[in-house]
Amino acid sequence: MSVNEFQELLLNKSEIEKILGLSINLTGNSDYEDFKMLKMIDVNDVIAIFLDLPVGIYANDIREHYRYNTIFNAICEYSENNKSDDIQVECDINGNIYNIKVSHNFARQWAITHGLSWNVPPYREINLNKETENNEEILQLQSRITELEQQLADTQKQLAELQKSTQTKKETINQSAVNNNEFFIYGHSSELLEILMKACKEFWQNYQTPPKNSVIESWIEANYPIKEYPYVSKSARQYIATILRPQPKIK
Repeated sequence: MSVNEFQELLLNKSEIEKILGLSINLTGNSDYEDFKMLKMIDVNDVIAIFLDLPVGIYANDIREHYRYNTIFNAICEYSENNKSDDIQVECDINGNIYNIKVSHNFARQWAITHGLSWNVPPYREINLNKETENNEEILQLQSRITELEQQLADTQKQLAELQKSTQTKKETINQSAVNNNEFFIYGHSSELLEILMKACKEFWQNYQTPPKNSVIESWIEANYPIKEYPYVSKSARQYIATILRPQPKIK
């Protein structure tokens, strides 16, 4: 590898580390491979990995590192203020913390947040009952399908009942659109509308011979004299009589 190629590699490595927030070990570290078998990792090993230091039997040396106490105390402080399944704290009978274990996810996020190294492969959980779990998943899916089918049937039933109720309401509204006793149409009433409906009942209900407008007008004037009903003018009487009269069909 030429000098230029090596410098370009270092530049790319620096850029990638800056983007990821992690330190990249180009040579790899086989000491970290076994950590993928552990769901929770001892905090001493975690700090050693953060600082690219040896782990395992050499982990005790990490306590002598000048950054150890700062990182350890920071993780302790976080564990005291935040309850999480990603942190396991072990205390003595006096309540003093003497050991902490953290999950892979916690360690990785801590490294990204604080610009530390974390070159550990993710935890791999073994599955001894794969077939059993698959069968359980199938049963759960079948149960869920049955539940959804029942919900669909219930929804369709409710929709049918709602449509039936809506139709019934429409029919009721159509049937009761005109109230002859209360003198309203579609819930609306007025003084002249009441006179119109009474005149309609008087002259057009079961009529044999269509009454003349003048007859209707005279009846209105007799029953609603203008002195007592100033709004029942001559023109109003004429309008009522005209409105009630069917118009000849246009051929």
